[in-house]
Amino acid sequence: MGDDIKPVIKDQYTTARVYFGCLMGMILIESMLVLPQYLMAIFRKAYIKAPTKHTRLRLLLHKLSTLPSPFPFLTSHSYPTYLRLLIFCALNVLFGVNRAKFTTDFKLYGWLVLPNAGMTLLLSPRGCNLLSQVLRVPTPILLCYHRWCGFACLVHSTLHFGLTAAHNAESGQLGTVFGSDIYQAGVVAWAALALVYLTSLRPVRRRCYELFYYPHYLFLVFAGGAMYHATRGREFFLPGLGLWLADRAWRLAKTCLSSKPEVRKVEYLEGGVTKVTVGGKGVRGPESAGQIAWVQFPAVSRFAWHPFTVASASLPSAGGEKGTRDDGMTFAIRGLGGFTKKLQRLGNGGFDEKTGSPSSFPSSSSSPSSPSSTSPIEMNIDGPHGVGSIRWGQHPVTVLIAGGIGITPGISIASYIVNTAVSASSCYSSPEADSRHVHLLWILKDLSHANWFASELSNLAAVAESTNGKVTFEVTIHYTNSSGASGSRSPKGRSRVVGSTSQDQGQRVEPSSSSSSSSWPHPPRDQQQQQQQQQQQQQHAESTSEDRMDRSAQEESLISSFASKPYQGPGTLVQGRPDIMAFFSNIRNVRRGVDVAVNLCGPRPMIDASRKAAAAVSWEGGLFEVEEEMFEF
Repeated sequence: MGDDIKPVIKDQYTTARVYFGCLMGMILIESMLVLPQYLMAIFRKAYIKAPTKHTRLRLLLHKLSTLPSPFPFLTSHSYPTYLRLLIFCALNVLFGVNRAKFTTDFKLYGWLVLPNAGMTLLLSPRGCNLLSQVLRVPTPILLCYHRWCGFACLVHSTLHFGLTAAHNAESGQLGTVFGSDIYQAGVVAWAALALVYLTSLRPVRRRCYELFYYPHYLFLVFAGGAMYHATRGREFFLPGLGLWLADRAWRLAKTCLSSKPEVRKVEYLEGGVTKVTVGGKGVRGPESAGQIAWVQFPAVSRFAWHPFTVASASLPSAGGEKGTRDDGMTFAIRGLGGFTKKLQRLGNGGFDEKTGSPSSFPSSSSSPSSPSSTSPIEMNIDGPHGVGSIRWGQHPVTVLIAGGIGITPGISIASYIVNTAVSASSCYSSPEADSRHVHLLWILKDLSHANWFASELSNLAAVAESTNGKVTFEVTIHYTNSSGASGSRSPKGRSRVVGSTSQDQGQRVEPSSSSSSSSWPHPPRDQQQQQQQQQQQQQHAESTSEDRMDRSAQEESLISSFASKPYQGPGTLVQGRPDIMAFFSNIRNVRRGVDVAVNLCGPRPMIDASRKAAAAVSWEGGLFEVEEEMFEF
């Protein structure tokens, strides 16, 4: 019966081209779901109130698309992503099925490698990706297609290589066939592709980013070998390669020719968080909320660029007119991998990697407004980049739910909405526009971690209050550690500020030595010399003890000045885990009759619980539209 299986299209070259067209069709459909809304927001001159009465079918589809993965033990993808994956797999099976009996049949799998590889390359450029910048396809969706096409490349190439090698081994032609340079190029391309895939698995990406980042350049070896091996591979590879080279050249020229970013302030905070604030002519503020930027610290690595979420968008400058911008950016980086832990050791002192607390204090604290000062830390920025599935600010109500350092996109979104609401050039600031309401729920292990963004939250609350109800900003903070209720902190809970430019504000405390640096390889032979040495050791011990006491007193004094102060920002503080369903229900009751935009960033259980709550409270009079932030690099 297997001999009766025939391919859908007899000509294999035509099969590859039709399959590539189907993939582009899927991307265009993704674009049609979001591009009209984007164009309306650009070209409309006045505020248009969107209808909030939804049909039952629309409500049902929304609930299904909002619910979390039905198979959480396998993957975290939601129902829409399952549908995309199902269609993608069906296309590969449809065009790849054949009798798989002769070497000519095995070539079909090789032909399917080419369109999958070409699409993978088209989805890879970060700066000038036409599919995201022009078609406005959300970046997380493009990443899904990028991974799926890469995996399909590996599957088809493995089938092509394995079946061909097995057939030639049975016929005794293996040595002759693989002695050809064309087949050798194919083997090298397959090995490079396999290595790229293995180093891109999620455990590698999360725990050792460099091991994921650098081997990805082996795709050049794969592309070169595949184009040499396949007769018509160039037409599939060259568009993606050309776009990637243009992207690299554009970003390199921008980095070299533009002004260097000015590192205005670096804060080392408890919980293993490094907060970097940059500005200057070399910094382009984010065009929308929730974007990411690739960051390089030459003192850590001159080659590695790491992606981080821009934690705050531009706000009206202090004392300036509405709509004036301060194109600065803030990054909050938590020490998890090798790169981020090395970053925490920059500047004066560093972190205790075991406790996540500062191991020493800075000698001075500086004001970023001082023009004569320079930062000791050099930094390069590529971005911001990224397109989201929700246009923040269009919905009258926005809900931000964050866990720990997952607050970074939430701060960016809240800043963007407040900035847009008070901007005179925004259509949402017109008199007939509805008020904007932002509800932030931040879940922390320790209340002291709220000081990571206490200043940003205070600024947002102050700006929102000055709008006379045009925009409201409500903050609720839940902390699970009972010790966080008190204002006292152990020496682990202290923060420090370096890299700014004001006058010295405190005395530096050097880390005390735990033991004397001198040692005796051999006992002294002369008794008198031995007594002298004992007296010197005793004097040194007394001096060291006094020095330690002085240092301890200095450090205890500095602990009180540098220690984490009790949180004094805006919001309601609640000890214990939140009832997320009750939180969503309360928002629905208070803000009835409007659609709500929801951003989630944090642990997977929190995201799943929030998705279930958003689906449950959605009704015909208002939908809770969810976008989740997950680290996928």
